[in-house]
Amino acid sequence: MKIFKRKPHLPTDLQVLEAIFSRYYDVFSSYKPGSAGADRESKVYVPIDIVAVARDLRTDADLLFGRLYNDLQKRYGYRDEREDSEVPFFALGVGQKDKHVVHFPYLAAVLALLRAEHTKHRTAIWIAIVSLVLSIVSIVVAVVKK
Repeated sequence: MKIFKRKPHLPTDLQVLEAIFSRYYDVFSSYKPGSAGADRESKVYVPIDIVAVARDLRTDADLLFGRLYNDLQKRYGYRDEREDSEVPFFALGVGQKDKHVVHFPYLAAVLALLRAEHTKHRTAIWIAIVSLVLSIVSIVVAVVKK
């Protein structure tokens, strides 16, 4: 007899970025450059705990890491032509101590785009549903009048 193991939840890009943004916004905004107890080396790159984010999303941490490193980094990382350097969206590390970091301001920009796209699609679906309901009501009214 096969025992089926529950498969992990596969969150959307929007859900992944929402979870990271929600969990780490306060960390990002509380950065004080040059302070004695600075918790990270850069304001822009915020270290994330992949296991904790995966737990928030009810998914596997290795799947989340693969999503960030192999997919989102390739899609959203870019090359800064002015400085002739790579600008990672997600990196294994920055500096000496920061591990598994996201480019937080860029993450916020991508999140805003994904939210706008989601809203646009949701609005289109609701308009289609309302149109369908109105069409059905008019058909029923036309049939009843006969």
